[in-house]
Amino acid sequence: MPTRSSSRFKIKDRLMDYGVALYLVAAIMMLLIPMDKLLMDILLSVDMAIAFAVLFTAMFSKEVLDMSYF
Repeated sequence: MPTRSSSRFKIKDRLMDYGVALYLVAAIMMLLIPMDKLLMDILLSVDMAIAFAVLFTAMFSKEVLDMSYF
Protein backbone atom coordinates (compact mmCIF):
# COMPACT_ATOMS: atom_id res chain seq x y z
CA MET A 1 0.00 0.00 0.00
CA PRO A 2 1.63 3.27 -1.08
CA THR A 3 2.05 5.87 1.57
CA ARG A 4 1.57 9.55 1.13
CA SER A 5 5.28 10.35 1.34
CA SER A 6 6.24 7.76 -1.29
CA SER A 7 3.78 9.26 -3.77
CA ARG A 8 5.27 12.68 -3.05
CA PHE A 9 8.75 11.37 -3.93
CA LYS A 10 7.43 9.87 -7.16
CA ILE A 11 5.95 13.21 -8.18
CA LYS A 12 9.20 14.97 -7.29
CA ASP A 13 11.22 12.47 -9.35
CA ARG A 14 8.85 12.87 -12.29
CA LEU A 15 9.15 16.66 -12.13
CA MET A 16 12.95 16.37 -12.05
CA ASP A 17 12.84 14.15 -15.14
CA TYR A 18 10.65 16.67 -16.95
CA GLY A 19 12.99 19.46 -15.91
CA VAL A 20 16.03 17.68 -17.34
CA ALA A 21 14.19 16.93 -20.57
CA LEU A 22 13.05 20.55 -20.87
CA TYR A 23 16.59 21.76 -20.25
CA LEU A 24 17.98 19.50 -22.99
CA VAL A 25 15.34 20.60 -25.49
CA ALA A 26 16.04 24.26 -24.66
CA ALA A 27 19.79 23.74 -25.10
CA ILE A 28 19.30 22.12 -28.50
CA MET A 29 16.90 24.86 -29.59
CA MET A 30 19.47 27.51 -28.62
CA LEU A 31 21.98 25.81 -30.90
CA LEU A 32 19.57 25.67 -33.84
CA ILE A 33 17.76 29.01 -33.64
CA PRO A 34 19.82 32.12 -34.45
CA MET A 35 19.85 34.58 -31.57
CA ASP A 36 20.27 38.33 -31.39
CA LYS A 37 23.69 39.68 -30.37
CA LEU A 38 22.24 41.34 -27.28
CA LEU A 39 20.70 38.08 -26.09
CA MET A 40 23.99 36.26 -26.66
CA ASP A 41 25.82 38.93 -24.64
CA ILE A 42 23.33 38.63 -21.80
CA LEU A 43 23.53 34.84 -21.73
CA LEU A 44 27.33 34.94 -21.83
CA SER A 45 27.47 37.40 -18.93
CA VAL A 46 25.06 35.25 -16.88
CA ASP A 47 27.20 32.18 -17.60
CA MET A 48 30.36 33.98 -16.52
CA ALA A 49 28.68 35.27 -13.34
CA ILE A 50 27.62 31.75 -12.37
CA ALA A 51 31.11 30.43 -13.13
CA PHE A 52 32.75 33.10 -10.98
CA ALA A 53 30.31 32.44 -8.14
CA VAL A 54 31.17 28.73 -8.17
CA LEU A 55 34.90 29.49 -8.44
CA PHE A 56 34.91 31.90 -5.51
CA THR A 57 32.77 29.57 -3.42
CA ALA A 58 35.27 26.77 -4.05
CA MET A 59 38.25 29.01 -3.32
CA PHE A 60 36.96 30.42 -0.05
CA SER A 61 35.27 27.35 1.45
CA LYS A 62 36.97 26.17 4.62
CA GLU A 63 35.72 22.59 4.51
CA VAL A 64 34.69 20.21 1.78
CA LEU A 65 31.06 20.09 2.88
CA ASP A 66 30.71 23.88 2.63
CA MET A 67 30.21 23.49 -1.12
CA SER A 68 27.76 20.61 -0.91
CA TYR A 69 24.56 21.59 -2.72
CA PHE A 70 22.85 18.23 -2.92
